[in-house]
Amino acid sequence: ASESMSPMEVANALSVALAEAERRPRAAPMAAELIEALATRQGLRCSPTDARRAGLVAGSMTLLRAVLRSNMSMQLLGLEVFDKKYSGMKLNERGRKNAVRSLLARGMRLGAAAPGSKLLHKVEADSVPLWQARYFDAMVHVCPALPDSVLARIRSYLAPEPA
Repeated sequence: ASESMSPMEVANALSVALAEAERRPRAAPMAAELIEALATRQGLRCSPTDARRAGLVAGSMTLLRAVLRSNMSMQLLGLEVFDKKYSGMKLNERGRKNAVRSLLARGMRLGAAAPGSKLLHKVEADSVPLWQARYFDAMVHVCPALPDSVLARIRSYLAPEPA
């Protein structure tokens, strides 16, 4: 039988796991395992702030996946990836670049504090079709009986043909 932890102990364990993954990228897989265990056994539900820490600060897709799975109804739409200036962060790292793309594909936006990097704006542009597809798939899942003509109009609105 698993022992129950207090909400404060669960929050502290999450905070330590994220901080360790931020400090040492090789710790991210272990931090992800801990988050998955806390979600399964202790009812942990991560927040958008945790998703930002996992994706942007720690730069780990494995960790981001664990955070997102802990709270399947997490709403990221309209939130800023760069909620503040993050000095010394290298965006050209595969895990971080993919994690930022994943956050953007879930409806986040870069934000006012985002650096003006060409790479970052390319990642943002790459994420738009991913967000559109997620939105469309979710809509069709909720409203499967929509007529094809309506679906076609919505799809053309989401991804208009270039002029």
